Amino acid sequence: IPDIAVRGVPVLPLGTAARIPSRFIASIHSFFRAMNYSMAKNGMAYRTAAEEGLEGNAFDARVADVRQNPTEQIMDAARESATQLTLMGKGSEFVQALSRLTNKRILGVPILKFIDPFVHIGGNIIDQSIVQRTPVGLLSQSIRDDMMGKNGNIAQDTAMARMLVGTGMSIAFGSLAAEGLVSGSGPKDPDHAAMWRMAVAQPHSIRIGDMWYTMNRLGPMGMLASISADMYDVAHMATAGDLQLAGSTLMHAFTQNILDESFMSGPAQFIQAVEDPGRYGQAYIRNFISSFIPYSVGVAQVNRAMDPYSRKARTVMDAVRAKVPGLSETLMPRRDIWGEPIPNMRGVGGLTAIYAQQANADPVNQAMLNLNIAPAPVDPKIRNVQLTAQQYDDYARLAGRMAKQRLNVIVRSPDWQSWTPTVRHDVILEAIRQSRESARGVVMAKYPTIIAQATQAKLHPLWAQAAH
Repeated sequence: IPDIAVRGVPVLPLGTAARIPSRFIASIHSFFRAMNYSMAKNGMAYRTAAEEGLEGNAFDARVADVRQNPTEQIMDAARESATQLTLMGKGSEFVQALSRLTNKRILGVPILKFIDPFVHIGGNIIDQSIVQRTPVGLLSQSIRDDMMGKNGNIAQDTAMARMLVGTGMSIAFGSLAAEGLVSGSGPKDPDHAAMWRMAVAQPHSIRIGDMWYTMNRLGPMGMLASISADMYDVAHMATAGDLQLAGSTLMHAFTQNILDESFMSGPAQFIQAVEDPGRYGQAYIRNFISSFIPYSVGVAQVNRAMDPYSRKARTVMDAVRAKVPGLSETLMPRRDIWGEPIPNMRGVGGLTAIYAQQANADPVNQAMLNLNIAPAPVDPKIRNVQLTAQQYDDYARLAGRMAKQRLNVIVRSPDWQSWTPTVRHDVILEAIRQSRESARGVVMAKYPTIIAQATQAKLHPLWAQAAH
């Protein structure tokens, strides 16, 4: 994108402005790469002096000399280490295979090349968190060679230390998950996942006090913690004898931990749109087009900090407004099954990527989770008439709040404890059904046009048949 100039005089620095976010990212990568380069060089300087058997002032002088005058081999090794630690390296054979797949040409065009950087970084995180730091790494020939000392003592010690520390951390995170202090990916089904988030926790999080804090933005350690929590759930299901559910949960755990990474949100939405275009296709197109607005990510973060609620976008322009401070509040809020607006996830400290959420101990939510009840959102149509944004918001709010009020009374009643799980299940579903039916009646009374449109739609085929 070029800057706009008139007779050689810059008038509108459009291209420069568009490239500012990328330059900021490049600066961040360069800073951490330089820092890791210095750390790796210092470590090798210390190791050199130790291997030479020096002590005292001679040891310090040798370390300083190597730091100030590193050999070509030390600089190359430090650069390689810095590149790997910033997740920018070529990666393992697994990562390189993913990269070749995303760069493959279809009809002469590399269609998936635009997601290659995201897949590459995600692959490196998987490699460093799961492959290098758990017994899974024993399946890798290169790691086996390192651990057997074929690549030298340093590579052997490093590989063994990574695996021992990573395995120990996995056990620790699994123990915390058993105590309900660490959460994994959550259920695969969207409705069950929404119910789980309301009753248990936000995914990929650790509980401190009565607050949940996301940890999947912490790179390899965050992914290791989340997968360890998922492995506890898988082991629990397998112990209970539900091997099929355990297998599907295991597959979901690995894929969801990858797709829930911030840099994988775009590819994740793309995959959802391809797998289920009816459900996710329009939303992906809206978000994809709105992402071309300059500084859309930064503006959306600022708006998330200012707007208390998450907004529902129906069109491309709605998706744009949902990201702009001030304009987002002109849209209707997204609502949970109880008709309450869903709050925006707020980063700790304002604009950080570590989100916090209050722990929820609502007895109705807990009862529904225990009974495996996860109602879908209310239908956007009444009598086959598509509701407007305002009509749907009224319907969702009324239906949800009426159901919650009824269930609050039912779950807290003395009779609840004497009922069997089957009776509890049926009572909850009936209360939700009746509440939604009552809400439909209120909405149709408030908006008579709904009944008129429904009647016209039914009469139109009859009129057409009579005319024919």
